[in-house]
Amino acid sequence: MYKFTISMYNILVMINSNSPLRNALNLFIDKYKIEILHHLLKKQMGFNELKNTIGKINQQILSKQLKQLLKDGLISKVEFKESPKRPMYTSTKFGKTLKPILNSIIKWEVVNTKEINKVRKRNNRVSLYNYY
Repeated sequence: MYKFTISMYNILVMINSNSPLRNALNLFIDKYKIEILHHLLKKQMGFNELKNTIGKINQQILSKQLKQLLKDGLISKVEFKESPKRPMYTSTKFGKTLKPILNSIIKWEVVNTKEINKVRKRNNRVSLYNYY
């Protein structure tokens, strides 16, 4: 029996390529981007602090996603003139516009925790990301 899985990429392909939804989702297609941005909306953080806060992310993925968030203008990087270099990351004005959306997602999760846990248990998933 074949297991059907759908990726975030496939979802985006199904959505009209010129739609506002697709344009917005393209900024967050990777698993950790929203979580990285969430932490940087709270405070300025260094690479290792972010890595330790997120936990299950490897160094290469964190580096790649930070570069993409920088390129998209959602975060900025401040380098202090120290040795060794110690860059700090923070959300930009553009990135801060996502704070109410992320807060709404968190409130939705709190309100629906029981149902979310039922879905996870029923489908044997620790994270909804495992679905994709």
